[in-house]
Amino acid sequence: MSEIKPALMEEEWVAWLNDGAKVPEMVDACYFDVFGGRAKDGSRHTQAAVALYNQPFGFTREDVEDERETAAELQRLAESSVGTVMDDDRAPRLFARAAHHRDRADRIEALLPQEEK
Repeated sequence: MSEIKPALMEEEWVAWLNDGAKVPEMVDACYFDVFGGRAKDGSRHTQAAVALYNQPFGFTREDVEDERETAAELQRLAESSVGTVMDDDRAPRLFARAAHHRDRADRIEALLPQEEK
C-alpha cells in the first residue's frame, strides 16, 4: 500500500488545537462541503480526522501502539514458523496479518495530530 499522508500537517493541527472553538466550525464547513457537493481533494481525510479528534469513539496513540505491537508479535511468530512443519500454511498467513496490522496503524496514525518531538 502507498504511504498514507497525515490528514493535517503539524502546523494545521497546532492551529486547530490552540483554538478549539474553530473545530466545530471546520466540522460544519466540512459537512457543507461534502453534502453540498463541493468536497475538495483530500478534504474527507481532513474531515474524518477533525470529526474524530478527542471523541470517545475516535482513535488514540494507544490504538496505534497496540496495532504496531500486534504486528510485531505476528511478524515474530511468522519468522519463527519459517522452516518448520507449519511453514507451508502458518507463516504466510501470519506475515499477511502482520502487514494488515501495520497498515491499520498507519491509517489510524494519519488521523491523529503528529507526535511532539
